[in-house]
Amino acid sequence: MFNRIDILLKSILKLKLNYQKMSTKIVRIGVCQLNSRGDKQENFQIGEQLINQAKKEQAKIVFFPEAFDYISESISETLEKAEPIDGPIINGYRQLAKQHQLWISLGGFHQRSGDGTRVLNSHLIINDQGDIVGRYSKIHLFDVQAGSQVIRESDFTQPGSSITNPIETPAGRIALGICYDLRFVEFARLLTASHENGAQILTYPSAFTKHTGEAHWEVIYSDK
Repeated sequence: MFNRIDILLKSILKLKLNYQKMSTKIVRIGVCQLNSRGDKQENFQIGEQLINQAKKEQAKIVFFPEAFDYISESISETLEKAEPIDGPIINGYRQLAKQHQLWISLGGFHQRSGDGTRVLNSHLIINDQGDIVGRYSKIHLFDVQAGSQVIRESDFTQPGSSITNPIETPAGRIALGICYDLRFVEFARLLTASHENGAQILTYPSAFTKHTGEAHWEVIYSDK
């Protein structure tokens, strides 16, 4: 885990993409890492700082991790703090995208759903005009037992019902996944299957636990 003071724009990458029937294109992207806490406004302010830094570095699209909005200490607090897509947090990021004229990948967002007993874990893509052009709700929920620790995401999260077609962005066609989806190779195959419209980039913004992250992340990631 990162200490609070270690929150930073983790990397600015030059991504070289070869498009069919197009010339080679160099795109700069920003990958943001932050240690979310329960204070949504503080987390947003940090996100704004990272976006400002990415803009200075001439990034065209910025990627945020799962639970960028907040991480709570209890299920009841998680449900209480959840917002609809047109709530203050997402509207704030939409304004930043339009202001800086860059794309933002936000995944996953605690989206208020139904009667409030569970949330959707949603990955959003916002374009440089501030419009939401892609949304995917996490299908594969993190229900595991690691030693004495039991984690059941399904206790407070409603699973999504379908995958989302890849989204055309300045960095190429991006497929939307979230964290535990990474473990299911069929998910990736479906998103990359089409030669013409399949994903060029698979994204799995994640908030891995320390134990599973250290043990599994590199192995699973390289398998894709």
